[in-house]
Order: sequence, then C-alpha cells, then structure tokens
Amino acid sequence: MKLIHSKNNSIFLDTRMTSQSFAKSRSQEYLREKGLLAKISDNCVELIPWAFSETCPAEDSGIHEIEKENILLRGDAFDGFTLAELFSMGETETQKKASTAVLKVLSSCIEQNKIPENCGGEGIFISRDFNQVLFLPKSIYTHAVSCLEKEDYSRLHGKFINELLTKLDAVRFLQAVISYKIISGSFPFNENDSAIRQEDIRDGNYRKIEFLVKSVPESICRFIKKALARKPSPANEFPLEDFLNFTPAEITQDEQILFREKTKKYFAKQDKRIAFRRKIRYNRTKITISSVTGIIIVSLAVMFYKTYMDKPTTKGLTSHQVIEMYYSAINTLNMDAVNQCSSKKLKSRTNMINGAFVNSKTKSMYDLNTESVSPAEWVVREQPTLNIYGLTQFTVNEKQGKLFFEGPRKNTMPKPIESEDGINIREGDTKTYSVSFYVLDTSGEDSLSVCRENEKVTLAFTKGKWIVDWIETELEEKLMPFSEFVSLYLSNQESIEFLPTDAERSEALAYMLQYDIAYRITKEVKNR
Repeated sequence: MKLIHSKNNSIFLDTRMTSQSFAKSRSQEYLREKGLLAKISDNCVELIPWAFSETCPAEDSGIHEIEKENILLRGDAFDGFTLAELFSMGETETQKKASTAVLKVLSSCIEQNKIPENCGGEGIFISRDFNQVLFLPKSIYTHAVSCLEKEDYSRLHGKFINELLTKLDAVRFLQAVISYKIISGSFPFNENDSAIRQEDIRDGNYRKIEFLVKSVPESICRFIKKALARKPSPANEFPLEDFLNFTPAEITQDEQILFREKTKKYFAKQDKRIAFRRKIRYNRTKITISSVTGIIIVSLAVMFYKTYMDKPTTKGLTSHQVIEMYYSAINTLNMDAVNQCSSKKLKSRTNMINGAFVNSKTKSMYDLNTESVSPAEWVVREQPTLNIYGLTQFTVNEKQGKLFFEGPRKNTMPKPIESEDGINIREGDTKTYSVSFYVLDTSGEDSLSVCRENEKVTLAFTKGKWIVDWIETELEEKLMPFSEFVSLYLSNQESIEFLPTDAERSEALAYMLQYDIAYRITKEVKNR
C-alpha cells in the first residue's frame, strides 16, 4: 500500500476518497495549499512553492494499483520515489544518496527559514537523479495518510515523526530519524502502534546509535540524542559532512565481542531504568486516583445535582402552558424539556424525537452549515443550506400557540399550581386539548417531509404538576425535493401553505437574539 505514484513526470496523491466524499469534504480547496520544491545544483538549494494542479479519477490515471473509484490529486513533478518507499528498498547506496539529498535540503530550509510543514516519509518525494526533493502540501497528505491501516500508517508516516513536534523541532527529528536509519538499518522508534511509539519517544526508549554501530562520529551521536529527546534541546546544525564521510570501522572479532558485551550491559541498564520510570508513573497515577476519588465523588454529586436542578419543569404552569412547552421542546429539539413534559406512556414518541435530535447533532459535527433548525429560525436566518426540523402554524384549540415557550427551571423552586379557570386541581385530574400543526423534516437526502398533524392531547395532573399523558394523532404526509422547496421559497413564498406564521417568526427572532450569540453579534454589526 502506498499513497504516492509517479508517471510521465507527474506525481499523483491517492486521497483515499471517492468523488462523493471528496466533494462533501470540500477537498477541492486543497489544490490551493502550497508544498515546497527544492532544486539542488552544486552547493545551492533553491526553494520554490509547489501545489497540485488538478484532480483526476483513478481509473483515468493509468495507475492500476489504486481503487478506481478514488480521486487523485495530480501535479507536475518528476520521476522518483518517496522517502518511505526508499527505506523499503534493499539498495543501500541509493538510500544513502537520496537521504543525503533530503538531509541537505532540510538544512538549507532551516538556513533560509522556509521550514516544510510536512515531515512524513510518504510525503517527501525525491527525483531519481537526487537533484530535486518535493515536500507535499500538509493538509491533504495528512488526511490521506490518516485513512491507512495502522501498519501502513506507521511504515509510511508514523515512524518518521514525533506527533508533538512542529516546525524546526520536527525537521530536526526527521533528520535524526533519517541518519539513524541509514547508519543502523532500523528506525529509532520502530513500534507500529502509535500510542506505544509515542510513549517510547516520551521515555527515550530507543537504542543509542553509538551502541549499535561502532565509531559513529560524536557530532552525529550528539545531534541524534538532542533531536530525539522528549523535549528537544537546541541542536547544532546537522553534521552533513560527517554523515557523508562516515564508514563503519572494520573491527576484529575480539573487538566485536567486547563491543557487544558493553552494549548488552548498557541496554540492560537502560531497559531497567525505563521500566522503573514507567512503574513510578503508572503507580503515581493509581495513587493520585485513589487520593482524589472522594473529592471526585463529592464533586460529581454536586455537579449532577446542579445539572438536575438546571433542567426545566412543568411545575407552576397551567395545562395550556404545558402544551406550549411540550410542542416548543419538539420544535427546538430540547430533549430535557420533552422528557420533563411527557409521561412514560409516550416513550416511543420521545425516542422518535430523540432520533431527530441525534441526527441533527451528528450532521452539525461535520458541517455547521448543515445543522437543523426550526422552520421559523430557517426563515429568519435566510440560510438555505441549513436543514429543517420543527413545527409551523401551531394552534391549540384552533388558536395560535407559542412554539418557543420555555418552562421554569427547577432551581427557581416554582410553587405547584392549585387551581385553573377558578377550579381547584386535584391529583389525577385530566384535561384534553386539540392541537394542529405542520412538521417539516429534511433528514433525507434532498428530501423535505411535510406532515399535517391533528392531535388530541390528554394531560394528567400528577405530583403537583401537569404532564402530557397521552396523544392521539391523525396525520397526512407528503414529500418534495428540498432543493425544489428552496427554489420555490426564494421565488414565490405565497404559494407555500406550510410556512411559519408571522407570530412564529417573531418568536424565533427573539429566541435567537437571546440564545444564539453568533447571530446576535451578526445582527448588531449589521445594525451599526
């Protein structure tokens, strides 16, 4: 598995996305992101901004090892190989020449203060004549490599980086990894599991280069030690000349035995030291957890009680107000209020409303421009890209009802209502109302569901408050493409029978000004 392919002086990046996923993620914007192209001539390195030029379906690229439905990014480049691909080869001479080119370019980047953002092995492309090095744009490369399986991710990217480092420290780390790999034949941090590998970096759990290969120059050993440290200390310039001139010394068999004994003792001490450090760290965590458990339990109890007391209640409200609170909660997908207003008999209905709530929140996690809002908010916001879920033209006993009504909070300690319409209320009393409304829902793909609902709502007075006890529903549903609705709304609103009333729009505006900070700020700026 690899992400980068070259053909006919073009470089292709497998985005690991289909055309649909590519469009939804707005990845077309990545074409404007700049990478860095280095051209080496004599002792000079010219650094030039570089970017992909176009998208290309995999099936049109002529590269057969890529899944044909994937989208590729193409850019003008040269024939070559990635640093990760290079380290999979068996040709040590080619590895050293290409690595030298990358090390030289990285040193020049530091000198010219043009630090490449991308330090992953698969994102560094080297020409076959070793005179050009390309650092791919970071964002799209990082997205593509993150889609790989754990082993491929580590081989192509993870083993080249310290996830906690950026800029100069990240470049120094990469230089240390490259030189370590060329000299010793292995990565300093070779675990495939990213979490374990990062812990090894934290603890310095790697074999020091001077104990793997005899006679490595002190300048290289010192640079690698500083660059691979958990908290990198300022390292000197990479000792490129020492690296170029280094050749492992030939030693006798006796010298080899002594060297191995020395390294074995050192590694034993190192392993013991790291094991002890980790044991202290793990035990310290347990001790800390034990010592604060009581505090946490008390804090959680206080927090849960506070959260409970912040929830709305129907206590102190008339039966008519509870009706408005319940349907307002559905309109704004306020699940706390829905649960406080309704009895357990309506569990399946509550679950259905909760499904709409989860669907709305899931969409908005990926794109705030697709979050669901009530129909009246949708009209007031004037943002046709938003989804819709909620009620319109809400009436109670054939009179306009409120759709943004909020009940009191429990922490306000409202007093139970004792009478209504001059009649004392007793435990177990019931009241019935007729309500009607439209429900608009755009949860489908380019689909708007419009339900006309007439409901007979029975409320029961229990534990000092009214709750919605049972609902009988008659409904009529029709579907239309959401895009068709938007077009009709923008051109001929008068022809749409289910739009919010003027009163509902006014309610929505007041609600948004109170709770939507971003909308309130935008409104204030426009009014200046």
